[in-house]
Amino acid sequence: MRDVASQSGFSPATVSIVLNNAPLARYIAPATKRRIEETARKLGYRPNVMARFLRSKRSHSVGVLFFDITDPFCTLIMRGVETRCTRPQPAIFADAHNQKNRFERYLELLLDRHVEGLIVVANWLFVDIHVLADLSKRNIPSATIGWELAATTSAR
Repeated sequence: MRDVASQSGFSPATVSIVLNNAPLARYIAPATKRRIEETARKLGYRPNVMARFLRSKRSHSVGVLFFDITDPFCTLIMRGVETRCTRPQPAIFADAHNQKNRFERYLELLLDRHVEGLIVVANWLFVDIHVLADLSKRNIPSATIGWELAATTSAR
């Protein structure tokens, strides 16, 4: 950001306001905004996502945990979520490969990433309902979609 400020001839504060589209940006002249944005493009400026997260305490992401991404049921959900979740809230997908320990590990990983929402596509045959119940304690908006694989039964 300092390089953009130096090259464009504006203060780092002005550059920050423009590039972050802060509320004060509405008071900055359109010509100034264009010059700053053009300079940022030329220099290949990319915002530091981790710095934004630390400053705002928001990840701007949604976690999606699947029991098995190869299942056609999951594929349809993934496509819908991916279509809907783009900037500013991208989705972080995780696939448990139908393994309980992997499911729980990825759930923790998504929570550690401070996702702001969570969609869990669960296979009820191996997911511990208590693990999912703990989500409500974390105050994270979440949706759980259950899927039960049909078990073969013998004739009476």
